[in-house]
Amino acid sequence: MVRSFTANEINSIWQNELVGIHIMKIRVSISAAIALFGVTTGLGLAAMVITSGYALNQLRIGGAFYSQIKLGNDLVADILPPPEYVVEAYLEATLALRDPSKLSVHQDRLKELHREYDERREFWVKSDLEPAMKANLTVKSAAEVQKFWMVTENEILPALSKNDREGAEKAYARLGAIYLAHRAIIDDIVKQANTANSELEIVAAQRV
Repeated sequence: MVRSFTANEINSIWQNELVGIHIMKIRVSISAAIALFGVTTGLGLAAMVITSGYALNQLRIGGAFYSQIKLGNDLVADILPPPEYVVEAYLEATLALRDPSKLSVHQDRLKELHREYDERREFWVKSDLEPAMKANLTVKSAAEVQKFWMVTENEILPALSKNDREGAEKAYARLGAIYLAHRAIIDDIVKQANTANSELEIVAAQRV
């Protein structure tokens, strides 16, 4: 026997169906939202990993940016003599001796080089440079450099200004010995610095 439903029962059944459909839609929406969140999060993490890897590769020791910076520094080092190595000052003293007619030009340049040397020495005195290298540069090398300036400024240049060629030549001979002593110290510092830099690059690469 087929049971008949009243209008209220039909309405109740219909409402229950609508609620069920609504709940199903909510469940589907939540599932879709979770899936979308998962995909978005996964893509974000992947993008972050790729970007971080690219940045690290660019900036790491031996990376593209590092290599360009190092090339720039190497170029400047190959072109310009450093203030703490008085090779250019020695050249100016030599030129003044060989061509006294331009004495004032060389005097001005030597004065500028002396100022630059003092400024950079002050920088290295206050720096965190490795103690042994720091002592070699700011104490041992500096002692020879002070002798260099004294002979140049107090003997060679005054002798040249008085046309005392013989006195200038004698002082220049002593200047050469001082310069060679200074250069030996500088060469040793360069070896120490190169060794330290190589070791530091290895450590940095391992940490990366």
